[in-house]
Amino acid sequence: MRHFSFSLSVLSLWLFVSQIAMADYFLSAGHRIYFSDNQAHGPNVVLVHGFAMDSSMWLNADFYSHLNTNYRVITIDLRGHGQSDKPTSVDEYGPNVGLDIVRLLDHLKIESSHMIGFSMGSYMIARLLVSHPERVESAVLVSGFFPGNSKQETKFQEHVAEDMLEHGELALAAVAKGWAFDAVTKKQISAIKVPLQFVFGSEELDDFYRSQKAMLELPRNSQPIKVIEGADHDSQRAAILHPELKSIIIDFYQALKSEP
Repeated sequence: MRHFSFSLSVLSLWLFVSQIAMADYFLSAGHRIYFSDNQAHGPNVVLVHGFAMDSSMWLNADFYSHLNTNYRVITIDLRGHGQSDKPTSVDEYGPNVGLDIVRLLDHLKIESSHMIGFSMGSYMIARLLVSHPERVESAVLVSGFFPGNSKQETKFQEHVAEDMLEHGELALAAVAKGWAFDAVTKKQISAIKVPLQFVFGSEELDDFYRSQKAMLELPRNSQPIKVIEGADHDSQRAAILHPELKSIIIDFYQALKSEP
């Protein structure tokens, strides 16, 4: 959920998408949402980007080429981001952001999918694990938490919204304000049965992580949290970009295949 971006030219993204995946829009509750689909015949994997980013971020991830070769990879620009519509009313965000992912699956006639999220993308998938668990086959959540309503989280949300307003980013400010409506409870988290893997960089293990760690371990099929040594949240050393994440994802998916 922290604010950062990776640089990638629009031209480079277009050349990549035109060669590898079908890029298109669909309507989600009246809003145009941008997505791409490599239309491969492997298992489905939906990738959900972080705050103030878009689906082009995945081109920088070490694991992306492996997934693109072996899976049907689907990416989405969440509302308020990238090439998707950017309404400025807070009412258009909150749970509606995660519902765009569900509606994308409906649009593609996919019953359920593996999902990988980063930062806010992890947060959105974590919300779906409570609201729409039947649509999520498994989740790898990198550098993200279950949405809550602690004083620390509320203060962070307000700070991000104010920062976005100061920079004239009205849609992103509305996104941040909408997080207040996404909170889930410990009881709801404990009921999650979807196979789940949380991943963090060692440089992300701050006071907030320590206060949230018990919640991360509540889901019944949650694997032990993986920590990538030396990785952080928002630089070229970010956990989402680290080569070790590729092996974590491969091992996680292999373990799923071996389950009875």
